[in-house]
Amino acid sequence: MSCDPNACQKANAKQGMVTLVNGNQVCTYCPRWMIECEASFILTFPLQARRAMLDDREKIRGKDSVDQLRNVMREIHEKRRKAYDSDH
Repeated sequence: MSCDPNACQKANAKQGMVTLVNGNQVCTYCPRWMIECEASFILTFPLQARRAMLDDREKIRGKDSVDQLRNVMREIHEKRRKAYDSDH
C-alpha cells in the first residue's frame, strides 16, 4: 500500500512525514500510517480484548484487511520486543 504523491506533498508542506515501523517514510495521509496507528492502539489492550477487536473488524472489513492489520501488529510487537531485549 502506498501514498498518493499529491497527498504526501500537501502533508509535507504542512505536517511533514512520519517513519513507519519498517523504516519507510510516508505522509500522515497515507493509509499505511493509518493502519500502523490502529495497530498500535489495539496493542494497548489485553490479549482477549485484542482478539475480540480483530474479530469485529474482520466481520466488517474482511479477512484480508484484518490480516494486514495483524501483520503490522506483529511488526510493531517484534520491534518493541527487540528493543526491550537489548535493554536487558
